[in-house]
Amino acid sequence: MTNTRHSQFTSMADCLTSSLIVKHMHKLPPAFYTRTDVVQIAKDLLGKFLVTNFDGQITAGKIVETEACHAPEDNACHA
Repeated sequence: MTNTRHSQFTSMADCLTSSLIVKHMHKLPPAFYTRTDVVQIAKDLLGKFLVTNFDGQITAGKIVETEACHAPEDNACHA
């Protein structure tokens, strides 16, 4: 059985396990993002989960790639 809302999981068991894990996650504090070492922030984000809850529909994805830019002096930054 394929559940399109959770197609990133390899099985229904993975989907259910991940849903339980999401319920036990905690938000990172604002201080996590306001540190001066943007490269360290990018490294620390690897493996974390980005979770949304829109109208009771929870979705989550694991961060597997990051990029560090230090605006405004970093020309690669598009902020």
